[in-house]
Amino acid sequence: MSPCLSVIVPVYNVEQYLPQCLESLLNQTLRDIEIILVNDGSTDQSEKICREYADSDSRIKLYTKPNGGLSDARNYGLDRASANIVGFVDSDDYIDLNMFEHLLNQKKKHSAQIAVGGVKMMTNDGEVYLTRAVPGECVYNRHDAIAEVLYSKRVLNAVTNKIFDADLFNGIRFPVGKVFEDAFIIYDLFQKASTVTFTDQVFYYYRFNRQSISHKAFSEREFDRIEASLKKVDFIRKEYPDLLSLAEQYVVYDCMMTMSKMEHYDCRYDALVMDNIRKYWRSFIRGDHSPSAKLFVLCSLISPSLTVKANRLINR
Repeated sequence: MSPCLSVIVPVYNVEQYLPQCLESLLNQTLRDIEIILVNDGSTDQSEKICREYADSDSRIKLYTKPNGGLSDARNYGLDRASANIVGFVDSDDYIDLNMFEHLLNQKKKHSAQIAVGGVKMMTNDGEVYLTRAVPGECVYNRHDAIAEVLYSKRVLNAVTNKIFDADLFNGIRFPVGKVFEDAFIIYDLFQKASTVTFTDQVFYYYRFNRQSISHKAFSEREFDRIEASLKKVDFIRKEYPDLLSLAEQYVVYDCMMTMSKMEHYDCRYDALVMDNIRKYWRSFIRGDHSPSAKLFVLCSLISPSLTVKANRLINR
């Protein structure tokens, strides 16, 4: 008999954090789960730790494959999941022990295809610096759920801290070779759901690991986030034109975040960065953003090179 939930956990060189992650999964109040560990070619002790846990609990299914990146590992897990509902936990994060039971009950209560919980963002040493959650319990149709994700200040554009009907992934897979991979598909998943439920309860602890791909110093892979945002604009323009301003603001935000990681600005980046800021800056300035973020955008319109230099000096 299939479990009621499959949890997919990509693993790559996270020996320091892996035991805490696995303990939080194995001690869930929802016992009827399948934990799919995909060891993505780890070179540290991660595989050994996974194997020790798998030997001690039959709910763990351990797979080892050559390194292919986070998207490839998640897709590998999806192809082997046996439950009708799936969730995702990153192996350097951990969750509250009642997360999956609560989200499953919430999902059943509202006959939803997706259930979403709150997130605490923390440093490597466990210090919480930001909490994201909706106020109270919310049940949205797909339009309002997509608007909530686009607003982005209360809900992460990520598949973690959520559970999904597995069939939402029919025809959808994470883009291999991309970083910020969740942003490429999260709106496609929400579009296929007629009902999404949100709770203000915070279950997921997201670790800001500076060694992870998305938090390293600038590289041109950072442009993936802008590519995902432009895909988002095209989707919103076609399906929900009343939400277009939010999608345009997201493009500017991602351009700004890309610039904030640069040591120096190169005019070769204009087509992806400055051209899009010039195109959508008015939407951003009208949006609900901090004065410092708006100032960054306005300064970049005058001189992206000086803006990047000033940002580096301020951060130092």
